[in-house]
Amino acid sequence: MRTLKVLATGSADDAIYLYFKSKEDLVENVLDSFLSDTLLRVDQFANQPNLLDNFSRTVNTILHEGSFLLNIQSLKDIQTYYPEIWKRWDDYHL
Repeated sequence: MRTLKVLATGSADDAIYLYFKSKEDLVENVLDSFLSDTLLRVDQFANQPNLLDNFSRTVNTILHEGSFLLNIQSLKDIQTYYPEIWKRWDDYHL
């Protein structure tokens, strides 16, 4: 699995720039998408009648879909190579 460090050091394929202006744009879009999806899932969870079952499903989905972000190395890479984006992430989860 490629880490954000690999993307930050320029090892990503040039084709990625057909979709994103820069590596920072890519990282920002990935984080924004993950955070938006997570907030949507939490909101959906909170409005369900059977909270315990839905809580389990919601947490499992978030952990599964966010596993590429929710590891120590990826978080360190974001903090090191993308401090502005890290600040947004840090502000979000506080």
